[in-house]
Amino acid sequence: MNLIISLFLEHLEYLHPEVEGMSVHGASLSTAALLQRCAGDPEVVALEVFLPLQLMARPTALAEAARTLLGPGRSFLRFHPVHAVTEVWADRRPRILLCMDPETLLKHRYLRDRFAPGPMAICCDTHNGESRPLIAGLTRLANARPVPYDAIVCLDTRQQVFMRALIADLAPATAPSPLRLELIPRGVDSERFRPADAAERTRARLLLGLPEHGRIVLFFGRLNAYTKADLLPVIDAFVAASPADDHLLIVGREYPAGYSALLREAGNGLGHRLIIRKEAPPSLRPLYYAASDLFVLPGDTIIEAFSNTVLEAMACGLPVIASDWVGISDLVEDGVSGILIPTWWMPGLDRVSALSPLAQPNADHLATGQSLWVDAGALADAMRRLLNAPETCTAMGAAGRRRAENHAAATIHGRWRRLWEAQLAEAAVEPASTAAMRRAGADQLGQPSRYLAWYGHYASGVISPTHRFRLNERGRTVAVRVKPVRFYDDLLPLIHRDLLDALFAVLSEQAEWATCEDLVKRAALRTPRMISGFTSG
Repeated sequence: MNLIISLFLEHLEYLHPEVEGMSVHGASLSTAALLQRCAGDPEVVALEVFLPLQLMARPTALAEAARTLLGPGRSFLRFHPVHAVTEVWADRRPRILLCMDPETLLKHRYLRDRFAPGPMAICCDTHNGESRPLIAGLTRLANARPVPYDAIVCLDTRQQVFMRALIADLAPATAPSPLRLELIPRGVDSERFRPADAAERTRARLLLGLPEHGRIVLFFGRLNAYTKADLLPVIDAFVAASPADDHLLIVGREYPAGYSALLREAGNGLGHRLIIRKEAPPSLRPLYYAASDLFVLPGDTIIEAFSNTVLEAMACGLPVIASDWVGISDLVEDGVSGILIPTWWMPGLDRVSALSPLAQPNADHLATGQSLWVDAGALADAMRRLLNAPETCTAMGAAGRRRAENHAAATIHGRWRRLWEAQLAEAAVEPASTAAMRRAGADQLGQPSRYLAWYGHYASGVISPTHRFRLNERGRTVAVRVKPVRFYDDLLPLIHRDLLDALFAVLSEQAEWATCEDLVKRAALRTPRMISGFTSG
């Protein structure tokens, strides 16, 4: 099946297989990996990327992004300004509209219903479980006409339960679900992330400037108690459980600034045994796993939905100590590939819940995260048990590797592909009457700004079809290309040179005044494809 995938991006970095400097490493890397797999899939014949005008005005950056994503021999990537969506989709070919976050799902539903005359199914990826940004958009979506072939892809069973409960709370009591909730976890490059032998471990430590001797307990992720994990208990557990020659290695970007200093203060007694690296380019990720002996992640925030780093650590053959938290519990088999630490909600979140519409997101993330108890005693016991049982660590690491192989990138991409094919098969047989009613409600979902209707009275007037035009002296110099027409770079993607040339040619042939309507008709005879593209939809 030949697949065409359309998507709207705000960052060219998503098209790179390794995203340097993005604010959310896990989400950005997952998006980049999905697009990279699409680039290597012969069944995906076109990737249509709609970009903001300012990015379309950067041809060198576009060429670099295409080269990085595709490599040699592939030419299926097509960049378009967002305003060209009507023209691009006018061919009525079946498409998957890939949405990267449920926060933008309503916008994608509006765009599809408003501008896509052919079969098109929306497939929405997810990255976290935060509810506040979802509520406004999902409320309108939950009250709209359901589209059973649209889908949100949940990363694990607990996130799927959360999304189902959220939609049920927002929808009328008797309303059907506005779309389907599918379950597809993240994939891992099992060739790149693989177990290291003793020589590779020594080499990795040398390259990273890490201690040659002793075991290393690794945390890899955002250094942020608001959106990842409270790491203070990890330091306490390591102090209580580790022999004197072992090291705790904490790696990741800190934001907001200052968290590393807080961790250093808490681990002051560890001295050189506490190693904090604030930044780790994605290209170095495999080396950090290769250099380490044990991975730990006490996830405790609602924004955490799936831990790429846990999966990568398992693929690298590391035993895992992690909280029994959303996403992680689907990955780690307790007692087999690692140890899951019990988590318990504290009562008394009613006030935080009641004031959540007024709160800053980070404030609620910290309040809820600190209201979750990750069993500190169990965390120390698990660390002590594994640091004193190398045979158990080896067995758990091997079991984790076997489990991670079920998440190999090719296997997970196959699940995406089967979902897309099923969605398009259903979209292709949607009754015409149902599609017409869905499209009729598009503006209610998108609520587009009606600029002329709202602001038309701000100006002296609006040019009508009966207004008359002819070239002045300046226009005649432009028509014969003596002087150029100057445009701002951000508007260049919207300028169709063929149409502009046709209009100047018509005006040059016009001795007397001509109406706007007549000019458009005569230009249409010279550029029928261009004019039809502007007027379709």
